[in-house]
Amino acid sequence: MFLKTQLSWNVIIPAESFDAKGLMLQRSIIVRLMDQFVRKKATKDLGYFMAIKDLESIGEGRVRELTGEVVFPIVFTAISFKLFRGGDSGGGSPQEFLSEKAPKIGKDVKLRFMVIGTKWMEVEREIQALVSLEDDYLGPVS
Repeated sequence: MFLKTQLSWNVIIPAESFDAKGLMLQRSIIVRLMDQFVRKKATKDLGYFMAIKDLESIGEGRVRELTGEVVFPIVFTAISFKLFRGGDSGGGSPQEFLSEKAPKIGKDVKLRFMVIGTKWMEVEREIQALVSLEDDYLGPVS
């Protein structure tokens, strides 16, 4: 299921990224936010991060005394994708699919499946899912 969520993160900008006009500052903040968004990849509560939808606000920066970096509080809206137990998912393309009954399912085949359970893998920042193809209208999608 796709979720739309408002998030509040801190973005750290090195002192050398500043210019007199401030135009590069806003660009630097946005680029850093997007970089953090991609690197964070997923969370247990929200699932996989898909896109930043709206930048709501950029708060006033606070200078870190020892490093000279500036920390900006950012509020933005993001889209994420999370699997829910008992729900079904359409058009998924799994990285690895193990099946006794359907060994011919290839790497780039789209599947419709029912989620039986999920497990959050903290180190990999990934979600493992146990799914079933045993119901009406489930299986490979053409």
